[in-house]
Amino acid sequence: MEIPHDGSTCLEAEKNVKASGDFPDPVPVSTGEWKYLYGRAFGVEGVMDRNHRQLFADVGTDLAAIAPEAIIDLGCGNGRFSLAVSARASTPTISLLLDKDRDLLSTAVAGHLANGSRAWPLLADVDFLPFPETLEIRRPAVLLSHVLYYSRSWPYLLSRVLRMIEHSNGCCVIVTRTRRSDSYRLRRAVRSAQNQENAAMVQSEVVAEWLTDHDVPFLSRMTRTDLPVPLPHGSEAALRDLLFQDSELRGLLALVCHQDPCTMDVSSFTALARSLAPGPEGGTLLSFENEALIAWPGSVT
Repeated sequence: MEIPHDGSTCLEAEKNVKASGDFPDPVPVSTGEWKYLYGRAFGVEGVMDRNHRQLFADVGTDLAAIAPEAIIDLGCGNGRFSLAVSARASTPTISLLLDKDRDLLSTAVAGHLANGSRAWPLLADVDFLPFPETLEIRRPAVLLSHVLYYSRSWPYLLSRVLRMIEHSNGCCVIVTRTRRSDSYRLRRAVRSAQNQENAAMVQSEVVAEWLTDHDVPFLSRMTRTDLPVPLPHGSEAALRDLLFQDSELRGLLALVCHQDPCTMDVSSFTALARSLAPGPEGGTLLSFENEALIAWPGSVT
């Protein structure tokens, strides 16, 4: 099996990085973005956290049978995924935590240490990985949880990771939203209204097709959580009034859209409201569906 060098622009950029290890400074992120993603925005924890906890637990159980020597969490965020995997490991492991946000990286390391897990932080961008072409680690487990959306070229990033672990009996876990998930549908509506590049974002179905096309074996784990939401009939003003009154719903939509719905520009809020159109009896059912694809680029023994 030959894993391609997809993404020529990123490949050339990485070739230009000095061999001394002088990697580009991580791209700064807004101080509020990660709070929507990983904090309890407006006091909400709820449905998204439950969905991810179940998925991370399922994947952790799958990886325990592999007994990874190291867990490499790329774009680790608050580190919950690698912590769930290390907690279920059948043998002691070390987690390498990589993120471009210092605050998130500090949170991730603190969480691992508080749970008695060994962790090593790396402040870097996933598109400029500070790793050799082939890892000298047996059975590494590389985690890419909701990271491909932010890569300059996700096919290149995925190719880079798979080549890196191909001869180490390692695996790569890619977590993305499915095309059916309302978290994908709502965020796409907002991003499209803002004319953002790659408004559609990559979905798990696309990644699965890419893996199949490149003869990379994988298995799938999926979680779905449904949430009934009371939505008013009528104008966008009625929806805005509801969001000001219902901090939990407001926080949930902030988590999904990566911005507070009550401070969106008019066109973005209109797109969100149309996507949230209630049914004939009022209210709607939001479904959150995430899928983990566990890929093995080489044989596993």
